[in-house]
Amino acid sequence: MDVEISDSTVSGGLLTQEASYVDLLRTSVRGDATLDGSAFGVTVAGAVVGGTLTVSNGARDLLVGATASGEADEWGNAVAGDLVLSGNAGNLRVAGTAIQGTIRATGNDPAAVLGPGNTAGGVEGDHTGEEPGAAPEGDQAVAVTVPQQSGGELTWSLEGSSRLVDLGVADEELSYYQAQGQLVPVRVQDTRAGDPAWSVTGQVSDFTAGGQTVDGKHLGWTPGVIENGGDAVAGAPVASGFDEGEGLKQARTLARADEGHARGASVVGAELDLKMPLDTPRGTYTATITLTALG
Repeated sequence: MDVEISDSTVSGGLLTQEASYVDLLRTSVRGDATLDGSAFGVTVAGAVVGGTLTVSNGARDLLVGATASGEADEWGNAVAGDLVLSGNAGNLRVAGTAIQGTIRATGNDPAAVLGPGNTAGGVEGDHTGEEPGAAPEGDQAVAVTVPQQSGGELTWSLEGSSRLVDLGVADEELSYYQAQGQLVPVRVQDTRAGDPAWSVTGQVSDFTAGGQTVDGKHLGWTPGVIENGGDAVAGAPVASGFDEGEGLKQARTLARADEGHARGASVVGAELDLKMPLDTPRGTYTATITLTALG
């Protein structure tokens, strides 16, 4: 039996066992995803996995964000946990995949081949090819899947964890793709003597998918205060650079508190608004928002 999951959202974890072939395409999995025992191969492309992704005991072409020759495919992937590659016997390739955790490769014959465009917190076990870049040191990762331009299909979902914000599949509007979601809330507590002023700013990197890059200015936000024991004031809304300006490509204020504020905790967040041109190449794009506390 073949398994194909595409253009979907899986609210929990995902487990396939001994399927002939598995395609996991342009799909968000909010928990762990385990693809085990696929004798005729696996393809993971355009996936956003909120936990650990495991590809184990498979054969033939086992492709995670990669073509059979090892180049990055057009989609890319984002994994909030580890990428575990275990007991495979085939053409095991990984490329164009952003991994917040560690690539763990054990018992694969031949060894896993790492191609271009990977980032990871580390690599353990036998592997060949290109070493991945370092996982970004920002506070939260953002992932959005841009679909093929279509006649009005609207498919998107939100996923939040301590480090990953999944903006889902972008919505095709008249002149742009749009995806929206919520920044993972940030709790700020200031117990310094004198209760001096503070601020928290955020800045986003460019979005990348494989070899494609989209300017980070296309992400904007509307900050808000969720809990306010510390007299926090939300920063001003910032429009997507698709409309005007530089969006979050420049550091912007998420929240602030004036001198003499209450010595309690404030929880702040923001509604994220991403608008991308319709000529954006399809793919699963990732970027990093870096938060900085100043005071």
